[in-house]
Order: sequence, then structure tokens, then C-alpha cells
Amino acid sequence: MDQQPQPAPQPGTPLMTTCPICHVTIPASFFFCPNCGASLRPAPPVVTMKQQISAYSVSLFLPPFGLWYVWKYIRSGEPKVRRVGIIALVLTVISIIVTIWLTTGLLSSVNQAVNQSLGSYGSL
Repeated sequence: MDQQPQPAPQPGTPLMTTCPICHVTIPASFFFCPNCGASLRPAPPVVTMKQQISAYSVSLFLPPFGLWYVWKYIRSGEPKVRRVGIIALVLTVISIIVTIWLTTGLLSSVNQAVNQSLGSYGSL
């Protein structure tokens, strides 16, 4: 018995699969069977608005700790979750740069004030 080759799917048509429980044909992109509700594959991770705000706040105000969110979200295969990780990375880098810039400026002004104070003691 000779099997006929299956035609290649046309671009734009969804790939189809069958539910292992009820054997209904459904698009392969579905996470659950619409007929019986069986789980077909794990759902992608979802980042809520509260989690985004938390990640961005920590990345901005506590820069080194923002790298934890970067590591957590960039490893995800979901593009939307990965985007949150990239934004957290950018905010962390910007915050680190601003912190270093402000710290060096503050240390420079403190150093000048100390030098002036010490200079006035030396002239006594």
C-alpha cells in the first residue's frame, strides 16, 4: 500500500492537531481543547501589571536588585515577558549610571569641603 504524500500547508493556515482526550481536530496553537477542556500544552507565563510595576520600580530605585527580574523574565520564551525583562535591564543600567554619576559628584563636593576646612586649620 502506497501512501500519498500530504500537501504542504498553505502559508497563513494554522497547523492542526487532535485532542488526545476527545480526538477533535483543533489548531496547534491552542492551549486547551475547546470541546473537552483538556490541557494540550503548558500555558505561557503571564506578567501582570502589578508584576511589571514591581519589576520596573525595583530596577529603577534599587538597581542591583533589578537584575533578578532581568534574569527571571529574559529567560522566558514568551516575547511579552521577555520585553519586560529587557525594559527592566535598561532601567537597571540607567539607574546604575545615574547612581554612579551622583555619587562621584557628591564625593567630589565633600572632598572639596574637607580640603577647604583642612586648609583653614593649617593657616592658624
